[in-house]
Amino acid sequence: MSQPPTPSRDADRTANEQRLSSQGSEGTTMVTGIRECCANIIVHRRQAQQLNAGVMTLFSMLKDNVEFVTPAEFDEMLDEILKTLKSVYPRVREWSQYGLLQALWRNGQVGYGLEQCNEEVNSALDKWEMVAAISLNNVRSPLVRIVRQDAEGWQKYIVEHRTEVFTFTKRFLRARQLVQQAAELQKHGHPAAERMMELSQLLLQLPIQSSNSKEAANEKLTKEEHEMYREKLVNFQRLTGVPPTIKILNGQVKKLGDRPLVWGSYSQVWNGVWLEKIDIVLRVQDITVSQGAVARFEEEARKWAKLKHPNVLPFYGIVTDLGPIIHSATPWCEHTNILDYTKNNPDTDKTQLLVDAAQGLRYLHQENIVHGNVKCTNFLINEKGDVCVSDYGMLQVVAEITKKRASLILYEAELTRWLAPEFVKDASLPGCTFACDVWSFAMAMLECYTSSVPYVELQDDTFVADALYRAQHPARPQNAKELTDGIWGILVDCWRKNPGERPLMNQVVTRLQHCM
Repeated sequence: MSQPPTPSRDADRTANEQRLSSQGSEGTTMVTGIRECCANIIVHRRQAQQLNAGVMTLFSMLKDNVEFVTPAEFDEMLDEILKTLKSVYPRVREWSQYGLLQALWRNGQVGYGLEQCNEEVNSALDKWEMVAAISLNNVRSPLVRIVRQDAEGWQKYIVEHRTEVFTFTKRFLRARQLVQQAAELQKHGHPAAERMMELSQLLLQLPIQSSNSKEAANEKLTKEEHEMYREKLVNFQRLTGVPPTIKILNGQVKKLGDRPLVWGSYSQVWNGVWLEKIDIVLRVQDITVSQGAVARFEEEARKWAKLKHPNVLPFYGIVTDLGPIIHSATPWCEHTNILDYTKNNPDTDKTQLLVDAAQGLRYLHQENIVHGNVKCTNFLINEKGDVCVSDYGMLQVVAEITKKRASLILYEAELTRWLAPEFVKDASLPGCTFACDVWSFAMAMLECYTSSVPYVELQDDTFVADALYRAQHPARPQNAKELTDGIWGILVDCWRKNPGERPLMNQVVTRLQHCM
């Protein structure tokens, strides 16, 4: 997997060497001085010796990593190492000048001071060892070589280096430092955690061999190894939060319980676990597993997998081996939806929750995804207290696979109260639009502020459909104190009869924020 040095890395190395040559002499002088002082400190000899070794190792990092970090990283490394040395040097110089009586008299002060110096040096060592290890110039690191593969060549890379990649993946899952490096790279915008998740999933797909088998083990795992690596992958996922990269989760998911948690709009919602330990939600669509249905879900899953927003629930994948019906998997949200959450927490700022939901819906629209089923039960609250929009895009997929009109699916699911009027008036409308989502979001806002379904005064959906046909929106409730004039004005604009006159979600977010 090795790669030859590139011209850019040669240029980086030259720049780093020039910087070290021009400013490194100051560091050399301080390191020499600190070492001499440590040798002359009378008390706490072991701590002084540790500091002696630590500053040597710290300063050596500069020379050792001249060709393995970028100039920006090297500049920051040099500046911070010099800053650490400048902090340590005057203190050890003072302690080295103490005679026996003064050293004994200030024994505690010297010991505490040496402990602080060692902590500063070790902290700098830990930081810069990590930076050097994960620098994208560090071609010695298999993890970096994995990250450096472009998206187009990544799958080819896995095939061509299959044995070596699996060997590294096993080492990766066992080494916490490598896992932390992947998390750091991911944090800085590099797909390290995503790719290691993919490789780990591929590793767990290897066939199981018996413990006493004499077959070559390169392409197989023992049962004990499989369990160990599965447990390591669970820890990795919990540390990084990265969802599964491979979206077909067959063999990785179990459905729990004898009955669904709830009956959803056009699906059942079940408890489940991924990798035996990670709680998930399984939505069971009324879609039979078939080659065409799976292909359509996979197509949409590739789009959903790219979504990254704090107010959009990640999509984990689909499962086709839990029976004849397709299951889709998403993370478990601790506090269910905003309706239940606000009922259980009456002092919660509902407008803030709705701003979060609006931001998630705005992001989906920016990514050219129509939600299609906007209502409060699809605004979930995760363990951090963030609102996450869920069930996005599913309506269109179900409509295409079942060859039913989206409006009919929603009507059969008793969701007429959230429907935009154009759905009622035009039966030939092929699917939801962004403007439909905006109308429905205003209904969800009303639902949140009143803790009641829209058109609560109309008992039958037939009467609701009649009101929608006449483009008659709900009357303003009198008992919702948070539903101010400003917020009611937003709702009324979202309920404009002409879809083209409704605000965009970007405008809804801005106006809602001004109402807080």
